Amino acid sequence: MSGQLLLTVVDPDFSLDSLDMAFYASVTVKKPVSHGCPECTTQRTKLHGWKFLSEVHPFDAEDHSFPFSFLLPGHLPATSKGFLGTLEYHIEAKAAVTKKPGQEPEVLTLSYEVPVMRALNPVPEKNSLRIFPPTNLTAHVTLAPVIHPIGDFNVLMKLNGLLDKTKDVVTRWRLRKMTWKIEETEKMISAACTKHSAKLGGEGKGIQHEDVRTLGGDELKEGWKSDWSDGTLEMEFSARPLSSHRPLCDVESPTGLTVTHALVIELVVAEEWAPLKRPDALTPTGAARVLRMQFQLMITERSGMGISWDEEQPPMYENVPASPPIYAADAKRKMKLPSMPAHALLSPSMVALSSGSQQRDPSMLRFASSREYTGPPLNEDTLDQEVERLDLGDGSSGPSAVHFGDYERPSARSRRRLDLDDFVNDEVDPRGPPPPPRDDD
Repeated sequence: MSGQLLLTVVDPDFSLDSLDMAFYASVTVKKPVSHGCPECTTQRTKLHGWKFLSEVHPFDAEDHSFPFSFLLPGHLPATSKGFLGTLEYHIEAKAAVTKKPGQEPEVLTLSYEVPVMRALNPVPEKNSLRIFPPTNLTAHVTLAPVIHPIGDFNVLMKLNGLLDKTKDVVTRWRLRKMTWKIEETEKMISAACTKHSAKLGGEGKGIQHEDVRTLGGDELKEGWKSDWSDGTLEMEFSARPLSSHRPLCDVESPTGLTVTHALVIELVVAEEWAPLKRPDALTPTGAARVLRMQFQLMITERSGMGISWDEEQPPMYENVPASPPIYAADAKRKMKLPSMPAHALLSPSMVALSSGSQQRDPSMLRFASSREYTGPPLNEDTLDQEVERLDLGDGSSGPSAVHFGDYERPSARSRRRLDLDDFVNDEVDPRGPPPPPRDDD
């Protein structure tokens, strides 16, 4: 939830002492313990607050905006306006204005209702099985567990065990009528305040009220298909809650407000019998049964094309899984250092140190001594010649590197004396891992 609080100032000499705003959840009981008591009727809880001004601040004669934002917790129930109680959310802003010095500041209040709706993504259809003893009748019902206040949904039902054959008689159950209805059950607990808690025998007690109403229904006497060869019956019908009844969404609030829905299906079946040799000569036995089934439904608003906030946010720190463990064998494994040609050492990052220098950089290659070239500029063709010319002395006293401006180049003798032990990085094994086994081994 994000928005802006707009303040329009007309008077050029206008100032505010304070400006606060809060987000509240209000629960109102239609049947309180004590009528006329505001504490028994309404309970208000502050969920979040913003403090824009804490001291006197002047404003120019123009429009001023104060942005705000708040992430609604996922456990908040949806806005509900039932017959036993209401659950609403609203934003309330208060501004304190002092018109004259020495007078009490006047508090200006602005309240705005914020509807909070809950939407669920489509889920797979639910399959249910109902058994009706002492008969052999079973019902398989397929329906959507989540429906919406506006719109219909299909229900597929199949009955088995309608036919029972004995030695001389065939007995079967014939469906005469099917009715369905959607029931809404609303429960509300009216809690007593501190002043009227004695009416209920102490604090922390309340009175539970319950209201059940029908949102829609129908009666069918045809529209199904029976197969008496195996004793099965199949039918499909469409059901929906009536929008004129203002169906409520499912709510389960810790304040005591609960709204649930259920689909109730009733089947009236009559028993018939016929001789096995004459199955068409049916005779009613006079026995009938009412098969009643109830399925829980959840009514929510449509999800739309948006993405829920708990699915689009990045994972939190505590939700990131731990890294794979580091094994000792892998930690000590040495990597082979790639071979470096002589011309690759012609780089400004390679700095030659004198014999007496104490600096050591574990990421650089060191030389024992250096000699600087001060002649004219060189190219790639004459570079090796000057290096050989400056490479004087024997192998122990000759220069290890020759400086050419910002670059350095190892001498020929130094390149011959270079050993892999000059690398300071202990984490890298210059010999590299052992070669892979050959097929002939």
